[in-house]
Amino acid sequence: MSNKKVHFTNHSIERFKERFYNECKGKSDSEVRRHMYDMIQKSSVDRSFLNNTRYMMVLHDKYGYDLNFEFLRHSNVIFVARKDRDRRVILTCYAPDNRVFGKKVKFKKKKEVPPEIMEYELTYR
Repeated sequence: MSNKKVHFTNHSIERFKERFYNECKGKSDSEVRRHMYDMIQKSSVDRSFLNNTRYMMVLHDKYGYDLNFEFLRHSNVIFVARKDRDRRVILTCYAPDNRVFGKKVKFKKKKEVPPEIMEYELTYR
């Protein structure tokens, strides 16, 4: 990952402490911020979340349509960031299995039509 400056919103720090309690148990805000920063430095950009139309509409409605968003994935955390020219602003974070990204869709198999229904006899006179 590039060496852009990283800024954390208060919301992102609170959500990290709430959703990943075990990783920040007994740590101060500055230690949590440092832990988040280390995770972001080791993360990779995951562009697949940009295809989630429902969530992207929520982000655009909340933060505006002229912003570029970036999703950074580190093992068990997804950071949502706003990209600026020289910095990243971390807006919030989620666990990858969070419902905000939708649940896995299982497609139902088509029911087989019994052969006796499909067979029919046409008689022409």
